[in-house]
Amino acid sequence: MAELRRACSENEGLPQPVIVHLGTVEDGDRFLGDAWPDVQSIADADMDVRAALGVSRGRVGQLLGLASMAAGLRSVRAGHKQTRPVGDPWMMPGAFLAQGDQVLWSHEFRHAGDHPSTAALLAAVATLRAEPSV
Repeated sequence: MAELRRACSENEGLPQPVIVHLGTVEDGDRFLGDAWPDVQSIADADMDVRAALGVSRGRVGQLLGLASMAAGLRSVRAGHKQTRPVGDPWMMPGAFLAQGDQVLWSHEFRHAGDHPSTAALLAAVATLRAEPSV
């Protein structure tokens, strides 16, 4: 999240993200309070937004496999810690670039610790800006 926050502050005109989380509004405020207090967020405890976007539960290998565990170790080394799960701990993450009700770009997560690169997101935004409006 720190990388996305930095990209948004360094790239004027980049669409502002909306973080969709599985908890309550209070859970989101607690989680985002230190990391990104002014980001917009949606509390999706019923998982309606995720369902509409096609985000599903992960398989055992996506959540507990070697790639996911390695990402978890990198996260711990970077100073992050796992706290109690909020919502369905088997739910995979999602990253989307949307305009209105249309999804224009998405990142296919291979495992729970996979993240879209900032470069890929910036390239997607640039490509979408270059395309003529429909």
